Amino acid sequence: MVNEAAEILACALEQDAQAQEAGNINDIGLRWDDIYAEILPIQDTAEPIFAMAMRFWDDWGDASKHEWKYHEPITKEQWPIFARELATCLRTETMPENQIINENFTPMPTVSILERIKKWF
Repeated sequence: MVNEAAEILACALEQDAQAQEAGNINDIGLRWDDIYAEILPIQDTAEPIFAMAMRFWDDWGDASKHEWKYHEPITKEQWPIFARELATCLRTETMPENQIINENFTPMPTVSILERIKKWF
């Protein structure tokens, strides 16, 4: 059975892939905040595949607003392909094998506030 939050985020990525392919570039990432708010109560968004997918989606929206610059080596044509790959990974609860995705969107390890405070003393 597919995780509800995974399905919500996977569908949003696929919808934006379709939007880009239909030429509706301004639609990419418009629902990021709404989707995040919807999945936050039901899913730990720090879980690696969720953190990666959300970071990817945010960067995709940024790239679309800046004429596909600043996110090399990813090209305009690759974004919807990678979005669908991440959607599949969300549904199967796996991390992508795609090296470009992993190199550009793997979440950074987080350090708890307690650990950060301990470093001060």
